[in-house]
Amino acid sequence: MAKKTVKTTTEENEIIIDTRIDELESELSIAEIKLIDLRESADRFRAEAARLQTEFDNFRRRNIDAVVRARQEGALEAAGEFLGVVDTADWAAGVIKDPEVKKGVEMIAKSVTGIFDKLGIAEINAAGQPFDPGLHDALGTAPVDNPELDGLVAAVIKKGFVTLEGKVLRHAQVIVGTRG
Repeated sequence: MAKKTVKTTTEENEIIIDTRIDELESELSIAEIKLIDLRESADRFRAEAARLQTEFDNFRRRNIDAVVRARQEGALEAAGEFLGVVDTADWAAGVIKDPEVKKGVEMIAKSVTGIFDKLGIAEINAAGQPFDPGLHDALGTAPVDNPELDGLVAAVIKKGFVTLEGKVLRHAQVIVGTRG
């Protein structure tokens, strides 16, 4: 069997090469279009990922804020339950005559107010201050001779408490001095 030799002319070679170039240019154009589509898709996915990340960060921040607020509100609610203990201890310290028992009652009151300090709750300083309906509940009035004492808190019946943020936990119950 004789080996068949195929001879092509230069013109035939140029046609084959031109055809192949056309095919490759066509494939390249299709690849470029696909690349543009893929880049656009990638940009959309990046934008969506960035939006989701921002949304998640906002969600996390809102939840952290909600947890902090819930803890603060829970602490204030619990502290409110101890106001009666402070009232009772203050009353008892005023009427107990035995110094040792009185000292024990005062220690209980000091312990509760120490917890209040840790929670950021402070006693409202009412005695001798101008009456402020935002901080004080007037239970009554008492006559005063000195005009400078008119409108000032003459006596505190029950202590009031406020948070460091200014939220009133309980208004101070007071007697207001009036001239007349």
